[in-house]
Amino acid sequence: MATWPATLPQCGLHSGWASEDQSIVLSSSMDAGPPKRRQRFTANYPIYNMSMVLTLTQWQALRTFYDANAAITFTWTDPLDLSSSDVVFASRPQCTGRAGDKYMVSFQIEVQP
Repeated sequence: MATWPATLPQCGLHSGWASEDQSIVLSSSMDAGPPKRRQRFTANYPIYNMSMVLTLTQWQALRTFYDANAAITFTWTDPLDLSSSDVVFASRPQCTGRAGDKYMVSFQIEVQP
């Protein structure tokens, strides 16, 4: 299993990450009466929206890591409790701005149950 590169920040910006749980309830409309509701899956797993400020070298390292590990699980530090977690990329990293030699990068990761 791959591990998040030590050359990259080990956590996102404190003001630049958000946790979002998947909806575990599926609701279906009925012809008559209230909607039918059931549990979609047994394990709930969060998705983290991450933002980081990276140098050009770090941005290139992140792109290389993503290209090699986009579809596989890797080990990363959970930003909420700082535990080691198995995660996958839920979105491709995007560079959304530049200030001098720093780049604002955002991506999503999904914690695996």
